[in-house]
Amino acid sequence: MLLSSVATLSPSRSVARFAEVSPLRLPLAPAAPVGDWAVDGSPESWPSVSVVMISHERRHFLPHALASIAAQDYPASRLEVIVVDDSAAAGAAGWSAVSACPAAEQLERLRFLHAPPVPRRAALGAKRNAALSVATGELVAVWDDDDFYSPCRLRQQAAALRSGGGADVCMLDDSGDEPTLHYFDASLGAFSAVSHSPLAQPCAMMCLPPKRYRRSLWGRGASRYPPGRDTGEDLVFFDALLAHGARVVGCEGARRGVPWVRARHAANVVADASTAAAREEEVSVDEAVERTQLAPDTAAFLLALAAAEDAAATPAARLLARVRLLAPPSAADAADATAAATAAYEPHPKLAPLRRLLAAARESAAAATPGAMSAEAAALGEVYRRAATDGELLEEGVEQLLRLLQPGPGAVFCDLGSGRGEALLHVAARGRYRGCIGVELLEERHSTAVGSLAAAVGDGLLPSPVRLVRGDLTELGAWVERERAEADGAEAPRRWSGEARDGEDGEAVPLRDVSHVFACSVCYDDVLLRSMATALGDVRLFPRFQLLVSLRALPSQPHLVQVGEVQLVTSWNGGATARVYVPTDLLERPDDALPLPALSQLLCSGGVCTLPLGLQWPRDSIVPLPRL
Repeated sequence: MLLSSVATLSPSRSVARFAEVSPLRLPLAPAAPVGDWAVDGSPESWPSVSVVMISHERRHFLPHALASIAAQDYPASRLEVIVVDDSAAAGAAGWSAVSACPAAEQLERLRFLHAPPVPRRAALGAKRNAALSVATGELVAVWDDDDFYSPCRLRQQAAALRSGGGADVCMLDDSGDEPTLHYFDASLGAFSAVSHSPLAQPCAMMCLPPKRYRRSLWGRGASRYPPGRDTGEDLVFFDALLAHGARVVGCEGARRGVPWVRARHAANVVADASTAAAREEEVSVDEAVERTQLAPDTAAFLLALAAAEDAAATPAARLLARVRLLAPPSAADAADATAAATAAYEPHPKLAPLRRLLAAARESAAAATPGAMSAEAAALGEVYRRAATDGELLEEGVEQLLRLLQPGPGAVFCDLGSGRGEALLHVAARGRYRGCIGVELLEERHSTAVGSLAAAVGDGLLPSPVRLVRGDLTELGAWVERERAEADGAEAPRRWSGEARDGEDGEAVPLRDVSHVFACSVCYDDVLLRSMATALGDVRLFPRFQLLVSLRALPSQPHLVQVGEVQLVTSWNGGATARVYVPTDLLERPDDALPLPALSQLLCSGGVCTLPLGLQWPRDSIVPLPRL
């Protein structure tokens, strides 16, 4: 992993036989003088970095590598990512696939170079040179497509170079007591951790201040990597830098517990070729490269990535590993599972009388207060008036929702904007939750729900206890604080606006215990949605909250991150697209707060599972650095 300065190079649209397929990007602007570099403060003071990646027939690997780069705690405006690919089906199609990766939206400057592998694929050295020749950053990070690093890698190494007394090369220092560098050999299926290696190379970052080796190695037309080499090309380049006087510094961040992960092949090309020679097999180094280092063994890679993350004690690994165990191994298996679940849907025996009860309550409410619904429609605005009906989640939609949520023991369901209580009572009738809570602002709807609840309880239709509350959804946090004060016997804060708790069935379940939240939010404005997200994402208020299913997309906010979408059958237009959100600090929460069944359905496709980019990396895995 090399990081080097190419500030003096002129970018080109084509290098050798590699053509840049992606749209033209503006060059990265230089930062302040080297002595004024910083890795905090305004992005303009951070050195610009070109992250270069070479690939060949690894379309399943690239999304993971790009996601790891996008997760770096380095300003996106100071990064460019250059992918050099000579896969047979790359070109425009390759760029389309790369740009469609979820991480691509987070990368402001994503570039793609391609050359067809005719008559043969390019050597690794040639591809690395092609990437370097178009890079526009002050630093260049070489990042293989099967590597995974903590989000602080670029920042930590840049900081080490800045404070290293004129150092040119920053190596990942793995001389501490705990291993921080991890390797995976895809040819053997073996995973290992490396410790007590003074300088873990070639995982390095390099900068080039004006020194004598710039002209010989980095001048116009210079051959930086040996262009015809497929093995050891990075070591040859690194050795040449050292021979010309480059100074090396170790990155102390690794010693402070920052996990550096290379889900790579430690015993790769040379070892595989040597083993074949010992068996008197006719296997060239090129063939060894094709079948080990560049073999698209997605399953082995994913297992290695999970093992590496777990060995590095990263919560992301534990989550991904558990999610993968629940996910269908392929898209076909996922489709079969969905079809089987749909075919197996059978209405609960108590749902038929509940359905009749709710329909009667709806008709009774409309007949008793013919003007109430019109008044509510006016209060809720134009969106409501355009709806074909009141927009309830239908019975089959509830079943779809429960197939996604798959509540575990002790889970509590909450419907924010529960209306007449139809969806809430359908959930309670299935008996899968410890308790169900409905919150509704409008008095007429709340009263109808209270009447339906009383009738359903009287007929023995609800295995799960239900609590109905009338109140303002913008005051969720205030209500939780009030409940906590009441439980502690302290003086309660002000009451929740319009609160009414006469709709309780059985033991009251506190709102702070809520784990799954549904919001029929098509009429909610941005102020209300942000307020909900702020409250639900606060672990002090809702320590057991796992996910929110909202029929309207949340506005930009830092508390919840979208992890997917699900189609639900509703009473208007035949259905609606619901967005699913989890707390951004999910990785810092205890294991019993992870919505694993839902994540396995939303984050995994074709055996590949990827965490959403908006999840915050746990703070204790990032070493804070003072301003330099």
